[in-house]
Amino acid sequence: MKDGGSAFPVLDTTQADNIGSLACLDVGMTLRDYFAGQALVKVATATSLDVSTERIAAWCYKLADAMLAEKEKGEKKNA
Repeated sequence: MKDGGSAFPVLDTTQADNIGSLACLDVGMTLRDYFAGQALVKVATATSLDVSTERIAAWCYKLADAMLAEKEKGEKKNA
């Protein structure tokens, strides 16, 4: 499953290699998790309480997966 990579990586600027790239100290949450969390904010406020939490969570991740798929299509188009 594609997760979009790291949403908020923490880079170690003190350990740059000879090419100038930075080592990653912490990859943070995935972009998929971030998208799902952002969807949850809206869904939780717009959804009635009779919907199960499992259903809400599944829908948020389904939306996150669709967002990642669209992002990938845009990246391929712009390549």
